[in-house]
Amino acid sequence: MAILLADDEPDDLRSWKEVLEDHKHSVVVATSYDEAEQCLNEGGFDVAVLDLYLMGRSREGMGVQLAKRFGQRLPVIILTAEDTSAAAKESLQGEACDYISKAAGAQALLAAVEKALKRRVFVVHGHDPRFLNEVRDFLRSKHLWPIVLQEEPGGGRTIIEKVEQYSNVAFAVVLFSPDDAGGKQLRPGKVDTLRQRPRQNVVFELGFFVGKLGRKRTVVLRADPAEIEMLSDYGGVQFISTSVGNWRDVLVREMKAGGIEVR
Repeated sequence: MAILLADDEPDDLRSWKEVLEDHKHSVVVATSYDEAEQCLNEGGFDVAVLDLYLMGRSREGMGVQLAKRFGQRLPVIILTAEDTSAAAKESLQGEACDYISKAAGAQALLAAVEKALKRRVFVVHGHDPRFLNEVRDFLRSKHLWPIVLQEEPGGGRTIIEKVEQYSNVAFAVVLFSPDDAGGKQLRPGKVDTLRQRPRQNVVFELGFFVGKLGRKRTVVLRADPAEIEMLSDYGGVQFISTSVGNWRDVLVREMKAGGIEVR
């Protein structure tokens, strides 16, 4: 997992970095608000761990200010020496997903990082912005972090490189919407009846996440089963249809079965 670790106390920064790297995480460090802000703008992180009183333009909870700005893009864990309920409340109200007292030690931080990973959901989508927005907003309402590729910084990467960069998630929801049309070629110049299909990149990314996460942690949510041609090689696997009134409940059930913490 790629982690941004920001703390203006050199000893704390060094010790927390060692703890995270000992558990096979890739860590980038920042020693000020401005450095952390630049890193978050550039993107590429799965989780951010920020000191509550990170030095910046003021001494008033600058880590929380970053959580407010970036907390919908990725999970933010606030780390602080202040073991008080007021500090915890300030952190969690500021879009942070968790609050860890430095006195709680390494295991508490590692547990918070692992918990944050289990709430990251990659959303594969086509050309239906209404469908995407509806699903993304629903996931956020369940205190999950939907990863939508077009909303993440590119950093000069190709599309497949971005998919790989941001694929460190616990679950994938693949949206099938009728964006393309195609049919079997009967003979040169003669094509069978055209049927609506999802975009080719959506089908490709479905296969990518089935290979990476497994079928149990990859779900296809289709806009209308009557209109979209389904995949023959994926036959027998459950698709969730939005034509069913309780599709949100079904999606939550599938995510819970895949080990996702859904509130």
